[in-house]
Amino acid sequence: MPATLIQKQRSKELIEATWTVVARVGVDNATVREIAREAGCTTGALWHHFRNRDDLIDQAIDQLAEDFFDEAEREWQAVLPGVARLRVLVRHLAPREAHQRDGALALFRLWSGASDHEPTALALRAQHRRLFDLVLGFIEEAQQRDEIADDVVPSMLAEILIALGDGMCVSRVLMLSDGSTELDAAVDTVLERFATRVKRR
Repeated sequence: MPATLIQKQRSKELIEATWTVVARVGVDNATVREIAREAGCTTGALWHHFRNRDDLIDQAIDQLAEDFFDEAEREWQAVLPGVARLRVLVRHLAPREAHQRDGALALFRLWSGASDHEPTALALRAQHRRLFDLVLGFIEEAQQRDEIADDVVPSMLAEILIALGDGMCVSRVLMLSDGSTELDAAVDTVLERFATRVKRR
């Protein structure tokens, strides 16, 4: 295996170890020593891949986001543009598999620590903006397809749908339940009753 692939694989393993530690003890208590122990390496090996602890946390956030967007894209590419893709993306915000719950738990811990740690807050804001832009784009597609009325404010609906997805994410992690039926119904209710402006076919 080429050296660059080995290095990428090792970086990914270190990032996964970071998420495991953050999910277990929180971002403030996720020390480099604890992460290295989880990854089965020395702290010096971490510095071969990352500049410092903030760089490691930032790259871990980026990797979690990439995994989320890659999985979601595979699902939304299988459906028509517009409302169907919007439903898929919002439903994807709530974890369904065990590994997704672990990532969500680590993300909660990052959210709670972000208020005291500006680099983490900046990284989380950047990923939220990416999600917001994607949801906004799907709403605009739905308006072009005449599935959502033109007088609906796309940015407002995007914020509502993301808040709904985030709330269901919290609920699924805390309740350890699938909840897919509840989330599907909630997304459909918002889309169908948002000021009764969603057009019926």
